Amino acid sequence: MDDYLRFKKLITPRIIQALFWLSALVTLVTGLEILLRGAVVLGLTWIVLGYLSARVFCELLLVIFSIHDHLAEIKALLRDRSGS
Repeated sequence: MDDYLRFKKLITPRIIQALFWLSALVTLVTGLEILLRGAVVLGLTWIVLGYLSARVFCELLLVIFSIHDHLAEIKALLRDRSGS
């Protein structure tokens, strides 16, 4: 808990993952609704492109946090190296 309070451990990546699954569910339900209304091609396109766009957007956000983690590792390695 102390890591969360001191911002050493971030909660945003978990929130991004939860939002991805929520958006995937909404995309699927909306696509199925479009399918049931008779627009088969539009419904299938909505499901595929909606899922892919949500996935790509969330992955781009998670890349930012991955970069942060790697930079923190590099900083620690440089600190250890200069202290030797």
